[in-house]
Amino acid sequence: MSVSVFTKTVAELSLISKGQRITARSLNEPRRAINTMLSGVTPPQQVEVPAQPSAGEPAIAVVLVEAPSLPDPPEDEGSSILKIRRVKYEAEPPVPEQYAWDGEAFDAYPAFGLTVGDFVGLEWPFTTRIPDVDQTTFLKARLVSGAWLVDWPTPITAQFKFDEMSSVDNYFFARTWDGSNLGRRQIVIAMPPSLRNLHGQTRDGVIYVQVQPSLRFSRRGTINEVEIIIPTYTFGDIIYAERPIRGGVGVLAFPNALRAAWLDDNRASRAWARQFDDDAAV
Repeated sequence: MSVSVFTKTVAELSLISKGQRITARSLNEPRRAINTMLSGVTPPQQVEVPAQPSAGEPAIAVVLVEAPSLPDPPEDEGSSILKIRRVKYEAEPPVPEQYAWDGEAFDAYPAFGLTVGDFVGLEWPFTTRIPDVDQTTFLKARLVSGAWLVDWPTPITAQFKFDEMSSVDNYFFARTWDGSNLGRRQIVIAMPPSLRNLHGQTRDGVIYVQVQPSLRFSRRGTINEVEIIIPTYTFGDIIYAERPIRGGVGVLAFPNALRAAWLDDNRASRAWARQFDDDAAV
């Protein structure tokens, strides 16, 4: 559209606004002029936006596959990113051997009120092998304003049968038990903090020397004692353990240095006690 035509159109509209006689021609000519001007304008291209789950869609099931980057020293902020991987399964809760990885790992963030430190001990770093439900905690992630947020799962308590004490302190092996079926795989369970190794430490004037996971010496001044865990951990004992624990249970299981996720809730009230001469050997 030329400048003269556009000027004429503006002038005609101005006359109409000043009370000039309005006719069908006077209304149509400016409209035709504006349409002519717009006909030469190329409309913007349509950009295809990938579909994303809306806020109303359900959360997805994920596994934490990379340990959070914890601050060091603790007062530093550190990383707030979690690395998660989606899993798919048919039933809720997941049935062993009936679920699989669904895509590659991606970044997510702790939901409001949580920190990366809360998720310590929940990671499963083996990308080629998907864990069973008794080896790790399945989490839920939801998309909020373009970012994936990971919620804290509902803690669970499960029943196990004690299998054997680890040769390394602070954890033992057990198998899942539902009252009639014994699990095939050994599960790492962390001992209660009150029963853990204090080798070389001094507490309230008492020096501790650990000999075995359930046997230690204590010395206060000139008084020496032998201490054992009572009641003892015995093969087949029923163990109740819970998971997850915010901040982790603070126990590494060797040889793969995988953090233990289950914590013995010490329902049997085990404790360190002095061993007398007539006590059975540990």
